[in-house]
Amino acid sequence: MFGILFKWKIEKIMIMPFGGLTIFKERINLPIIEEVIVCIAGPIFQIIYYVLICKYVDIRSIHYNLLIFNLLPIVPLDGSKLLNLFLNKIFPFKLGLYLTNYFSIIISFIFLIIIFYTEWNLILFLTMVLLVFKTLCEIKNINYLFNKFLLERYIEDIGIKKFKYIHGINFGKMYRDYKHIFIINKKPYTEREIIRKRFDLERKIW
Repeated sequence: MFGILFKWKIEKIMIMPFGGLTIFKERINLPIIEEVIVCIAGPIFQIIYYVLICKYVDIRSIHYNLLIFNLLPIVPLDGSKLLNLFLNKIFPFKLGLYLTNYFSIIISFIFLIIIFYTEWNLILFLTMVLLVFKTLCEIKNINYLFNKFLLERYIEDIGIKKFKYIHGINFGKMYRDYKHIFIINKKPYTEREIIRKRFDLERKIW
């Protein structure tokens, strides 16, 4: 709902064992607060839906189970998106991606062990296996996402006013909510100049 209000383009809608999953074709360099609003909109609407129909249908256990499950920090659940946005505030963008996915793997395997050694549930077990597979695919996709992150900053004005300084050429130190000034041989270069060097190997700027 809020994704549409923010004019995000829907790429596809998937039906997963844990519910529907909407994939947006949004830019990476969006304001973090905008993406936080979209992420929390799902759980909020779920709570509103429950309040509206709880007088007529007893779905309390289903509601709480789905709500808690969706907030787990496991890819591609909303909990993992919120975790990634939090990490983006304190860590560089690429490191945040790795930390989110590694944390997702750890939590998933913990749940698999709990399911296997306690109350066996085949559907939940297969769901967790699916989420582990999804996370592994996302880890392989990190370089693509990082290149998209850089390319957007090269071809678009992302409208960010805050700056960070990076000494040397280290794209891995770039943050999502900042523009960057690269200091190379004691000379300042804009991030667009440095990114252009990455995508245009024939162009020399120093």
